[in-house]
Amino acid sequence: MELNNLLLIIYIIINSIQYRNKVLIFNFLIALVLTRGGFITEVIRDRIQDYHFTTAYKFIERNNWNCLFVHQIIMLAIIRILKPKVIRLIIDDTYIMRSRKKKIPHGGYFYDHSHKPNRPDFIWGQNLIMMAAIVNIKGTQVALPVLASLLEATDSNHSLGRILTSRKMIDLAKEFLDENRVNYGKIMLLADAFFAKKNLIHEDDGLSYILQTRRDTVLYSDPPERKPHKRGRPPKYGKRIIVQDSDLTSEVRMFIYGKWHTIHYTYCRAKARFLNGRQVMAVFMRFDEFDKVHLIISTDTTISPVEILQEYSGRNLIENTFYELKNQFGLNKQYFQHQESYEKMLYLKLWTYILLKITSTINKRTVREFVTEHLPWRIKQNNLVPVTTGVTQMVTSEYLRLLDFDSFQSKVREILKTDYHYLKKDQILNKYLT
Repeated sequence: MELNNLLLIIYIIINSIQYRNKVLIFNFLIALVLTRGGFITEVIRDRIQDYHFTTAYKFIERNNWNCLFVHQIIMLAIIRILKPKVIRLIIDDTYIMRSRKKKIPHGGYFYDHSHKPNRPDFIWGQNLIMMAAIVNIKGTQVALPVLASLLEATDSNHSLGRILTSRKMIDLAKEFLDENRVNYGKIMLLADAFFAKKNLIHEDDGLSYILQTRRDTVLYSDPPERKPHKRGRPPKYGKRIIVQDSDLTSEVRMFIYGKWHTIHYTYCRAKARFLNGRQVMAVFMRFDEFDKVHLIISTDTTISPVEILQEYSGRNLIENTFYELKNQFGLNKQYFQHQESYEKMLYLKLWTYILLKITSTINKRTVREFVTEHLPWRIKQNNLVPVTTGVTQMVTSEYLRLLDFDSFQSKVREILKTDYHYLKKDQILNKYLT
């Protein structure tokens, strides 16, 4: 597959955006791959210096192309190429700190739950909520953005606003998969304790939820069998389940969160009161090096507790996505006064992130050879070469910097004839691949 995926997705983006100047879109995407800053001035200086600056201004500010529609076409092409059997989704939010003097869309004061030193409890900035999909490419799991949205300050200060927005994202993703007839075994949603709310988890949506909840979440056992001809309403719950640290008798050693951990755990089937008595699989776990006990529940009671712990560990991938988008793709430096312009630039950077993430996963060998030859100080003591998005950006920049629009189009047409001819059979993708 090599770099063909990179060129093919760029080709789909160019043809999906309803804008007459396709060469400008091509140069804009290449400039976003080459630059690591968040300012549009760097994009114009790097690749669009042959145009007048008003061309980039009109492309972002005035033209009304639908970024969400283009993003759906990109995700559909990725699904058709990778063909996942199980779709794993993650929902989480992050804060983007801003200057109080800047006019930014949906800016406001937010309570910072991280409690970092030398930082106030309430910060001025933006609240970004994102849904990402865990994609397995050649044995490596990466989180690709599916939906992203800025929350208004009035909604973000209340937990209900974030929960309702997350629910809308789930419904949009489910509707998108059903409309495009995507074949999948099941959909699994991962989230932290903040999103473990009744308004998010619907019993009839066909999703499997694996969530970390509060340690004091009320769980009950099944009620005892009712004696025949006994008066009164039958009991809904049995005894309350209370687990102590001494009850974590089982032990397993797993490679999660980037290293090996010894985990002490116990599990049981229970009825969660905050879900109106829905049957869940509850796993109480504790890392060997820490004393705090965590509770993870799964609405799918057929999977084992070890699988629940392994699946939930994938939720941490979205934290890496937030870190790379802020620091390597300049999301924390992106300033626009209008919400539509901000969302367009946001999705352009999300597409660039997807391009580089897929490229870094597929072309690990090429990236490692580049690091060994040109960046020997990046090699660790055990001779491991870390394949990061930043290093991949250096490798692809050497290839894309010399690529012009005419040679790009001819190259993609050859790729569609030989490797990806099956994509043209898709009714939706066909009109963007001609």
